[in-house]
Amino acid sequence: MNQPPIHLSIIIVTWNSRSLLDACLRSVVSRQSSVVSRQSSVGGETDRDAPTAATDQNSTLNTQHSTLNTEVIVVDNASPDGTAAWLRTAWPQVRLIASATNLGFGRANNRGMTIARGAWVLLLNPDTVVQPGALAQLLAFGADHPAAGLIAPRLRYGDGSLQRNAFRFPGPVQVALDLFPLHARLRESPLNGRYPAEHRGAAPFAIDHPLGAAMLVRRAVLDQVGGFDESFFMYAEEVDWCHRIGAAGWEIWQVPAAEIVHLAGQSTRQRAGQMTVELWRARYHYFAKHRSRSINRVVRGLVRLGMVRKTLAVTWDQARGRLTPAAACALRRTYGAVFRL
Repeated sequence: MNQPPIHLSIIIVTWNSRSLLDACLRSVVSRQSSVVSRQSSVGGETDRDAPTAATDQNSTLNTQHSTLNTEVIVVDNASPDGTAAWLRTAWPQVRLIASATNLGFGRANNRGMTIARGAWVLLLNPDTVVQPGALAQLLAFGADHPAAGLIAPRLRYGDGSLQRNAFRFPGPVQVALDLFPLHARLRESPLNGRYPAEHRGAAPFAIDHPLGAAMLVRRAVLDQVGGFDESFFMYAEEVDWCHRIGAAGWEIWQVPAAEIVHLAGQSTRQRAGQMTVELWRARYHYFAKHRSRSINRVVRGLVRLGMVRKTLAVTWDQARGRLTPAAACALRRTYGAVFRL
């Protein structure tokens, strides 16, 4: 008996986010499903295969009474908190890829997309909670707009406030405003790559790129453009991906009526200094790939000046007693590492 087609594949890449992952999974998977799964080993990693056809028919999404044939794939990036073992017991309906090493964001998502069977693929961070009806809104927009290749929701922080999730592709002005913050209005203006439409209501609008926390992508886009560039380890992968998707003729949209709570940076916060270095490494890589040499020289000069400014500010804060010597030393070490990139 042939399995029914999968409408939606949800891919979650996690590292040391077990408690958050549980809430994320509860927001997209019905715990009422009875699931039969089997284990297999592929390439040194564990891929817990998809449920049987009968089980797939029972899988439901939290989409305001809509029932869709879905699969959920979790790629665990060698979490030291026992995430993989916990998933096998607590969430047997999830397809698990347990990597022996940390693959990074892009490579891990690519691994998930390789086995995904859905007509649509949702890439979701483990520190997100999908709100009722959000997935139905995203999928309905995609069905009505065949040129839309990637669709993003409106993101909110845990306290309900808006998280920016619509950006123009970055340039030197955005880098300067990031490193040398002036008036808040400038940081939130189109000059800094923001879209005023994000505050204006629920009407969908076209964008250059969203954050990577939640992105719905059409299968045809994956077939044409492929997945993430794996030379990015963490950060800027989604910016590069959207650049390539747009260059291939697809549109990228935000649908504000679809809301997802994003608890922002819960995994990366565990290694804040290292992640700051990785952020700028990735940004340099993006600019080198997509911008001219002169733009790259400007960006590098801005970043180095910015790191000098931050280092002087840290020294001043330490002298005023606002930072402990240990904290100040750690920050200076981080800014020095970025300067030397």
